[in-house]
Amino acid sequence: MPGRYAAKICEVAGEGIRFEPDEESAFPSEVNAMHLLVLGIALALGRAGYDHHPTPRNPAIQTIEGVLDGQAVLPWRPPPGSTDARIVCDIDQAGMPRCRVI
Repeated sequence: MPGRYAAKICEVAGEGIRFEPDEESAFPSEVNAMHLLVLGIALALGRAGYDHHPTPRNPAIQTIEGVLDGQAVLPWRPPPGSTDARIVCDIDQAGMPRCRVI
């Protein structure tokens, strides 16, 4: 499933971040491909200087689908001075995502 997942990264005060996906964003429906996408996102956030938030997440309300569709808050803190950041993941034919924070 080639495509692109792109979303604005929004800070949720005291909790972490959540995504506001673009209307044309695509994310896979197959579980393993969703896991790869979320893993790619986590690696991109780490490379961009995001750090884990000290408040533990609630696994009952944080699902992979919820993360990708913008309903769940991720336990990450943005780096100092970060504003208007976006996550962009290009997904190739094999379902492998290449993610970056811009």
